[in-house]
Amino acid sequence: MRLFLSCIILFLLFFDTIHAQETSSFWIDGQIRPRIEFRNGYKTLQSDSSTATAFIEQRSRLGLGYKNALIELYLQPQDVRTWGSTPLVNNSNGFFTLYNAWLKIKASPFISVKVGRQVFSYDNQRILGGLNWAAQGRVHDAVLFEYKNDSSKMALQVGAAYNAIGGSLNQQPYNLAGNYKTMQFLRFHKGFKNFKFSVLALNVGREATDQKLYFELTAGGIFQLKLKNFQASLEGYYQYGKTTSNLNTNAYLLAMKFSYQLKPLTFVLGADFLSGTDYANQATENNSFNPWMGTNHIFYGHLDYFYVGSSHKNVGLLDAYAQVHYSPTSKIKLNLMYHLFYTPNVLDYNAVNPTIPGGLLGHEIDFVFKYKIKKYLGIQLGYAHLLGTTTLEELKPSGEVDNLNNWAWLMLDVNLELFRHNIKSTKKDATTTRF
Repeated sequence: MRLFLSCIILFLLFFDTIHAQETSSFWIDGQIRPRIEFRNGYKTLQSDSSTATAFIEQRSRLGLGYKNALIELYLQPQDVRTWGSTPLVNNSNGFFTLYNAWLKIKASPFISVKVGRQVFSYDNQRILGGLNWAAQGRVHDAVLFEYKNDSSKMALQVGAAYNAIGGSLNQQPYNLAGNYKTMQFLRFHKGFKNFKFSVLALNVGREATDQKLYFELTAGGIFQLKLKNFQASLEGYYQYGKTTSNLNTNAYLLAMKFSYQLKPLTFVLGADFLSGTDYANQATENNSFNPWMGTNHIFYGHLDYFYVGSSHKNVGLLDAYAQVHYSPTSKIKLNLMYHLFYTPNVLDYNAVNPTIPGGLLGHEIDFVFKYKIKKYLGIQLGYAHLLGTTTLEELKPSGEVDNLNNWAWLMLDVNLELFRHNIKSTKKDATTTRF
């Protein structure tokens, strides 16, 4: 805490507090995003005894922002609910939360410190993502030191967080599901004319039932090349440390993606490989890469069978994919995506078959249509269909691959700036003031 306060004081000392003219802004923005979903084998295989379901989920946000030459402040409460989940006459509910609540102090045009509840979303969101697809999103209670120079296309971010279940006189267990106890990351980004790269180191400390901290470090980066009609990206990350079960982690992720644009079409080929652990070794070691703070819905199929809150028994994944994007105008986007899922890991042991080897898990086809009616108003719809194998059935034993497994959705997205007021004030330099 002393180091943190010292950094803020240094930033303020270096900041030039004398401005001939200073402009401040106050604004209000809002978002309404209802989405209807039809789920019939979403995240896991549909069983013979279960039936498909449909519901409407809505995100509602209202943002209040203020900005001047020294500080920027942003507060954004949100309400996330399923239509009909509360009585028509209702006093209170647990759906209202505070999404963003942060203060940014600028030491210079390039250097700032940001404190409070905030989103960390970088590069393609593979490791640190905002999870915007989910209605609730993902935010961190953290501090961020940032150097960002748009003219030189260079950025350096250093972030840190330390969580507790609440204020107390003595150390209390931190058992909030899915959260870390402490986290630190460092990211460096540099852009050039035809390519750019980012390197990232993320250290996550999680608390076990014995209140001991176990750390896992993820380090790597992404390289992206962009020519006239051709784009390519290569990325890799290595993960090591200790799980909360005190197992040694030794895992990795490799990914590549190539695209070629022939307007209005764009063709994409790529593959992601995430290492996994053979079933026989899962009690003694961990070779399963965990992208748990990434926006995984973007990468491994829209049905979210892998790495999106749905277990697949810690085995690895090879996702080879092909995509075709059609965009005849700036308002219309049509995406068709195919995924082939495969795992090289041994899956399970049982009395009948001592070993079940890995292999083909299935095929998935995703379709998304987006139409931008206005700058602030858009509509999206999508459909996903899975053709699974018996190997996938071993990972998702609650259902059957012979059943129809699909998912459809329709979403309206409204983002408005409701109000903005700019104030320009003139400040006299004290050295020129006459008495």
